[in-house]
Amino acid sequence: MPYHGIITFILILAVLLLVAIAIMSYGNFAAGIRLFRLFGMYKCNPTKKLGSLWIDENRRKWSSKTADRLYDYSDILDYDIQLDGISMKRKAKLQGYGSFGEATAQRCKTFERIVVVVTVRDTATEYVNIPVGNSKTQEGSVEYQKYIKLANEICNELEKMKNNSN
Repeated sequence: MPYHGIITFILILAVLLLVAIAIMSYGNFAAGIRLFRLFGMYKCNPTKKLGSLWIDENRRKWSSKTADRLYDYSDILDYDIQLDGISMKRKAKLQGYGSFGEATAQRCKTFERIVVVVTVRDTATEYVNIPVGNSKTQEGSVEYQKYIKLANEICNELEKMKNNSN
């Protein structure tokens, strides 16, 4: 049978692809389980979820899939959107985040990691990263716009939380 080698190769490739998908899915699943346990430890219940940001509005607590603990609203000092480690600057409070500086715009047109970085009042951890996008995305693409919209929603929510920390 002349196609025996090709069929075997395709089957092996399909199995490897399924294993890779299962491993990636397990990472997200495990992070979600860890967050549920973390909220449960503090007898909190997430009432709002924005991507990787989970919030208990009743107890004024929040966390992220990358954080080690729950934080109070009052722990929020500042926040920023970063694209591959490059900070986006605010244009105006009501406009949310805008375009990059000239040097950044000339340097990057494709991004692999979009994250909201929250500066917190914590001696052990100064920053909490809230992942927004971890796949290569072209500036201006539909996926990029979706990630930036989610990052802005997270920042708006962080601003509300910071203002209601009393």
